[in-house]
Amino acid sequence: MTRRRHYASATALLTIATQAVLATSVFADPVPLPRSVTIVDTLGVATPDTVFNQSSLRYARSIQGPKPVYPQGLQYGPRFTIGENTVLTHAGAFLNCIFPPDCPSPLAHVQIHSSAGDEIGGLIDSFTLSHDGDPSLISYESASFRLPLPPGTYFALFGTNATFGHVLGETREGYLADRAVFGQLLVDSSGRRHSSVGEDYSATRVLGEELPSPVPEPATILMVATAALGFSVRRWRRTSGKRF
Repeated sequence: MTRRRHYASATALLTIATQAVLATSVFADPVPLPRSVTIVDTLGVATPDTVFNQSSLRYARSIQGPKPVYPQGLQYGPRFTIGENTVLTHAGAFLNCIFPPDCPSPLAHVQIHSSAGDEIGGLIDSFTLSHDGDPSLISYESASFRLPLPPGTYFALFGTNATFGHVLGETREGYLADRAVFGQLLVDSSGRRHSSVGEDYSATRVLGEELPSPVPEPATILMVATAALGFSVRRWRRTSGKRF
């Protein structure tokens, strides 16, 4: 009778654990979906639909197209840090070419770079930006894409295919972009990198989706619970001297 009682008790405990796990799987919150996040936004009061006249420009940061000495041109953009696995989905800036006769299409691109301490690291990927086709206007030019990135620090660097271009910072009508940390990169013909990082104000935006952490499936939870229960019963049998 004693063995039967012990066996019945162990079976009851296992049944309770199973029912608890099944109840958890039924009533638990649904698996969280990716969450849209704003990673960088220095547009200030402007929106992507805002358009500025080129003649109103007061302050901007220069970007330059490829040259024999600098095959990748001069690139410039914000630094950002993500704390979760994230998919970048969008990057854009208010930018334009400086000399109207020299405004090719596509006009500009954005490159995602890693961070190497306080400097700009290697290229991860590059995306072509939209182009309004009007050199008299400074428009928000952007690219939509899906680029998975692990937690870390990165740069979104904007470059141009024109000889000279710029990323807007301020206009004579009173518009002023927000401040953030930006990086500037030049790579010479020998491959040597010249980069600088510092605080500035330029109109840029980077968006993404944070990926939720993996949630154990109910079957996995049940397996772990069963193993723990079996270990506990076995230990009790050894310490109590009972065998059944």
